[in-house]
Amino acid sequence: MSRPPQIIQFLAGRDVNAIAANGRLPVGHWHDGANILNANNRPGLIYEIVINGGNLRHSIYRDDVPLKRQFSILNHVAGHTHFGANTMWAQKSNAELNQAAYDFDFLMEELKRTHGIEAISEWYQYLLSLTYAQDLVLGDYSKPDDFITGQMNHPTANILQAFVANLPHDLPEWKIEMAQRFEQINRYIPGAIRTKIINEGFATLMQEVLPPHTGMNTFDHAMEYCCFVAGVIQPSISNPYWLGLEAWRNLRKNFNERPDIANLPLIEKDRAFIAYATNEIIGKMDDVEFLRAGLTESWIAKQNIALTRIAKDTEQDPNLAPNPNADPNKPEVQHIIITRDGSQVREGIIRQVFFSRSYEIPRPVLTEVSG
Repeated sequence: MSRPPQIIQFLAGRDVNAIAANGRLPVGHWHDGANILNANNRPGLIYEIVINGGNLRHSIYRDDVPLKRQFSILNHVAGHTHFGANTMWAQKSNAELNQAAYDFDFLMEELKRTHGIEAISEWYQYLLSLTYAQDLVLGDYSKPDDFITGQMNHPTANILQAFVANLPHDLPEWKIEMAQRFEQINRYIPGAIRTKIINEGFATLMQEVLPPHTGMNTFDHAMEYCCFVAGVIQPSISNPYWLGLEAWRNLRKNFNERPDIANLPLIEKDRAFIAYATNEIIGKMDDVEFLRAGLTESWIAKQNIALTRIAKDTEQDPNLAPNPNADPNKPEVQHIIITRDGSQVREGIIRQVFFSRSYEIPRPVLTEVSG
């Protein structure tokens, strides 16, 4: 497992929620403060946050969690840390998120003193409108340096980066520096969205893989793990924790059944699996490629998943037994099975996950910068 240098903090649950509210360390502005206040008004508390950086990670935990459950959460974060250190998406953006956030906050405080709070606040709010003007659907990333002024480029969904690269030369230097640093603290977003399933699945799998090798595999430890995941991995195609964990479990099962692996001691099996996972999956795949590898036809058959459509009125079966798990407050809907073919069902799952994402998240492109 990768163990890059990291800062570890234990904070009150409300403070952990507050940091998570902005998806990064907050800066001194009312926008980030409002996110913190809103987060503290929501029910429930977050167990952990991992803020990745190229050379330094920052992991933050609640300080009111029972010790044995905290051990399980530490294993979860170890998975996130390993993933962040090896995924190609983080390497592409090279996001030094921790240092960039500190530098940006320091810059804003300095500029408030030299240029006034109003001017700095107004420019920051303008930049905030470009936070998600990135390729959130495909997760592609182009650095600002990739955009050469005057060069004919293909349309790009990296609008924030193209904006920073094409700022007018007569713009005040402080605005240019703020824009550059703003891009640095937000460039991680597309990759994080594109690897949500593979990342959360691997982190949760490490809560199962690591305990036998750390002496934390007693009955009490197992119960704390079950309490932790009970409300997290509810079976649902739309749940990235469940879907990611199931795909990773299936990959691990198939890997451990290989003739060259099956008879190895557990420690050697797991060491070999993590090396395989790092080199062949984490370092090469996004969520789509990962699900194609992990949701095998045998897994789909075992889960009894099929592609269906809603039955027409003329196709309703009055003799069909009611679904005992149906919501009593909603009318029950009958479905017709279209196919149980494993490859078609797998592609149907991927379409459901990612086509819904593309509908929810637009992908505008920039074709030209002028003026």
